[in-house]
Amino acid sequence: LDLLQVEGLADVLSSETAGQRRLAMRQFLGEASSIYERWRADLLRALALVEAAIDFSEEDDVAERAVEESRVAVDFLASAFESALQQADRTSAVRRGLRVVLAGAPNVGKSSLLNWLAGRDTAIVSPVAGTTRDVVEAPLVLGGVPIIVSDTAGLRSGSVDEIEREGMRRTRRAVDEADILVWVTSTDSESDLVWPRVPEVVVLNKVDREDGPVRHVKAEVVWPVSVKTGKGLEALQQGLMNLIRDRNQLGEDAVVVRERHRQALQQALVHLHGARVAAERGLEFVAEDMRKAAQVLAGVTGRVDVEDLLGHIFKDFCIGK
Repeated sequence: LDLLQVEGLADVLSSETAGQRRLAMRQFLGEASSIYERWRADLLRALALVEAAIDFSEEDDVAERAVEESRVAVDFLASAFESALQQADRTSAVRRGLRVVLAGAPNVGKSSLLNWLAGRDTAIVSPVAGTTRDVVEAPLVLGGVPIIVSDTAGLRSGSVDEIEREGMRRTRRAVDEADILVWVTSTDSESDLVWPRVPEVVVLNKVDREDGPVRHVKAEVVWPVSVKTGKGLEALQQGLMNLIRDRNQLGEDAVVVRERHRQALQQALVHLHGARVAAERGLEFVAEDMRKAAQVLAGVTGRVDVEDLLGHIFKDFCIGK
C-alpha cells in the first residue's frame, strides 16, 4: 500500500456516512494513486524531453520539437492541478461534514430553526433580540450526509455592546467559512442588512403572522416558512437535503482529500509555473523546476524513483544504442 491507500484505509475505518465511505474506498483501492502516478509519469516524460533538448542543443529540429512537446505537457498538467485544487474544499467538506451556517438580523428565528433541524433544544430561544451571543453548533446527518449546523449572533449596525460586537465578529467569520449559507429573515424584520456574501438559501420566517406589513425579500428563490406553526419547514428541509447531496457528490470523485495533498499539489503547481517562465534563463532552470514538481508528486504517494527519469530518456531517445 502507498501513503494514499493507507490514508484511505484510515478514512474507511472512521467513516460515518455512505459518501465518506465512497470517498475513502476510492483512496484505499488506489484510484487516486493512479491519477497522481499518471500525472507524475507525464511530468517525467516532459522532463525527459527537456533533458534531451539540452543534450541535443546542436540539433535545432530535435531540440525545438522536444521543448514544444514539453511545454504542451506542462500546460496540460498545470490545468489539471488547478482543476483538482478547485474541488479540494468540497472534498474536505465530505470528510469533516458540510458547514451550514444560519445568519441574519436579530430575532428572525435562527435559533428556532436550528432547534427544529436538530430535533432538540440546542439553542436558547427568546423573544428578546440578541439572545444568541456566540456560535452554537449542532452536528447531524441530513440526507445521509454529515453536516454541522451553526446558529449565529444576529447582525445589526450601531451596537455599542462589546459582547454583542464580538458575537457579530464571530458570525462574520462563520459566514466566511460556511459551505452553505442560509440567510434567515422574517416578515416583521425591519433590518436593511446587506448580505455579507451571496447565500445559497434564503428563508423568510414568520409567514403565519397577519399583523403588520409583509416584508419582500430580493432573492431568486425564497423559502417561506413558519417555525412556529411548521408551515414550509418540510419543503425547506428537502431543499437543503438536495443541495447538500449535490455538494457531497461533487466532492466524492476528487483526489485532493487531505491538507497534505492540497499543499503538495499547490507546491507542484508553483514549480510548473516556475518552469513556464524559466525558459528565458535556460533549459537547465526549466528542468530543475520540473524535477522539483515531480518530486513533490512522488511524495504524495510516497514513491520516489530516480530511475524513472532515466528510463524515459533511454526509451524515447535511444541514448547509448
